[in-house]
Amino acid sequence: MAQAADGVSVDEGTSGTAARSRLKGGQLGSLSLLVLAMALVGPGAGAFFNLSTLGSIAGPALVLSLVLSWVAMLTMVNTVAQFAGRVPSAGLFYTFVSQGLGARAGFMAGWMLMADYGAITAFALVYPSYQVSSYLETTFSVNVPWWLIFLIALGGAAWLAFRGIKPSLRTDIIFLIYELGALLALALTVLLRLGPSHWTAAPFTPGSTGWHGVRLAWILGITAFLGFEGAVTGAEETSAPRRSLPKVLYLSVVLCGLFFVVTGYAGVLGLGSKGIAGIASNPLPWNTVANQFWGSGLGLTVDIGAWVSMFACGLAGLNASSRLWLSMGREHVLPPLLGTVSRRRAVPSAALLLQVALTLAIGLGLGFWLGPFNAFLFLATVLSIGALIAYILASIALPVFMLRRERASFRVIAHLVLPAASIIIVAFPLYTSVWPLPANPFDYAVYAVGAWVVIGLALLAELAIRRPHLLATAGRLWSSE
Repeated sequence: MAQAADGVSVDEGTSGTAARSRLKGGQLGSLSLLVLAMALVGPGAGAFFNLSTLGSIAGPALVLSLVLSWVAMLTMVNTVAQFAGRVPSAGLFYTFVSQGLGARAGFMAGWMLMADYGAITAFALVYPSYQVSSYLETTFSVNVPWWLIFLIALGGAAWLAFRGIKPSLRTDIIFLIYELGALLALALTVLLRLGPSHWTAAPFTPGSTGWHGVRLAWILGITAFLGFEGAVTGAEETSAPRRSLPKVLYLSVVLCGLFFVVTGYAGVLGLGSKGIAGIASNPLPWNTVANQFWGSGLGLTVDIGAWVSMFACGLAGLNASSRLWLSMGREHVLPPLLGTVSRRRAVPSAALLLQVALTLAIGLGLGFWLGPFNAFLFLATVLSIGALIAYILASIALPVFMLRRERASFRVIAHLVLPAASIIIVAFPLYTSVWPLPANPFDYAVYAVGAWVVIGLALLAELAIRRPHLLATAGRLWSSE
């Protein structure tokens, strides 16, 4: 059953149309939602890239930067958790912001999130496809083009997504266990072999790079956590979303943050001062650590962890994005066909087809134009900007929503101080993402997001003039327990 903001329930049994727009409730528990959130974050891939990217900026102090990023994300998760406990919806920020700031702001929040979630599967699959291609050619002299591996990976993810959310999440949890297990096993090996005498507190201090390097790495580290909010897209398929979602959201950020800090610390100790100093010229520092502490050739174990992490992220992205399209489609903000659910498997088939088509166009288009690695960085920029704008709008909307609709439950810390802090924190990485402009061709990512905003405003104006009744009901349906 779904519930409207005015208290009117919409039962899936009332009409054939309603039945075809509802996902199957009660099939996801808290563990499933946690897997969805963590798969979208991609902790294995995040830890894999954190060591090289943040290490090249902050040196050993990358660990301090990760701690600061973790604290920052705990202020942001508060906004999402507070909304999810009151208006759990697959529409995510589209619904949240609509309820707080009105339909127009909600539409733009949803529109920005569309840029984020529309590109997430392509982002997750394009560069790992190139890495696997390079590995096969280097190791076995087998030439398999990256685009073919991309198509195979996308085909596998799409097959799982069309089978249903539960088979998808079963796959995600297997990959999640592997990626977390591989890197944690290596981290523990490093810490135990070095012994307590080498467990220095230096990585938790600014060190030689100073606060400038720490600040830059801290800003970049925030983006490593993005995606946890995707658990909310499973609200309609959960039996008790108001109770389970806030706990899941907090737990996902706590666990990912702990994982990032532990693996980052072990990576710094494993590389040593010389390894960290030369990290800018070492594209695979975790391989170096694995070969040193596990033996030659075992770096592949960590590489596979990063690859399956990105595949799990891409699969979770298919499921999360399709449910966002579904939410906006059944309110007719997007074409109504996207708001339908297949009767056989209870999946948003039309929305999934749209996401697969977007992934093909974006992944192959940018991959051939820029090359897979530059396409990966390009999409990372787009994803970060879109998500951070949506975060800011939601944090502005929360205190307004609470004062207007839940005044009796208003709490200064949870509903005003923490959202204000998250706005300030998010503004830093958002600003540095767009100014100064990144080097060519990544400046095109900023232009693309700018064009997306202009298109969204134009569509919003068209809705307000020609179809104002759609805006009047925007974000008014959400999951009910």
